[in-house]
Amino acid sequence: TDGIVSSITGPENDTRYLQFTAPIQPGNSGGPLLDDSGNVVGVIVALLGGLQNVNFAIQGKVAQQFLSAHGVEPLMASSSDKLSPSEIAKRAELYTYRLICLGEN
Repeated sequence: TDGIVSSITGPENDTRYLQFTAPIQPGNSGGPLLDDSGNVVGVIVALLGGLQNVNFAIQGKVAQQFLSAHGVEPLMASSSDKLSPSEIAKRAELYTYRLICLGEN
């Protein structure tokens, strides 16, 4: 779904978040927020109740730091080629996985 990053901060100017306008549904949390080249720029975390298309994602660099701190080194790739939404969706299928967190060890 198309949308724009409408702010590079989240609620109360929290710099860990991006605000974006693409519509999301319950269950989208944890999914990637992608740019028009299919690069992950964030991880979807919330929508602002009562307001249409006011949604938030953790910035990609914050997610990367979290993963690294927990021993997971993500593979980094970057593209500058603008892709169609269907091409982006196909590419995202290659690196989008269901992950279930069961708690702390």
